[in-house]
Amino acid sequence: MFAAYLPYQASGAYDFGATDSSRYSGNIVFASVDNSQGFWQFPSESYKVGSQTFDATGTVGIAGKLF
Repeated sequence: MFAAYLPYQASGAYDFGATDSSRYSGNIVFASVDNSQGFWQFPSESYKVGSQTFDATGTVGIAGKLF
């Protein structure tokens, strides 16, 4: 499990292994992850900036954790 907290014009954070309930509202959504290329790749169908949501159908996101 990982989460991205990216507030506007402020420091953000990526959480791996747990979530901080003070940083989100609503339900957590789980997606299948493909790690066959050495990083986590997952469907990324939309994104939101402020209150506006944008369609990104057919795109993928990637994430990884540095140790």
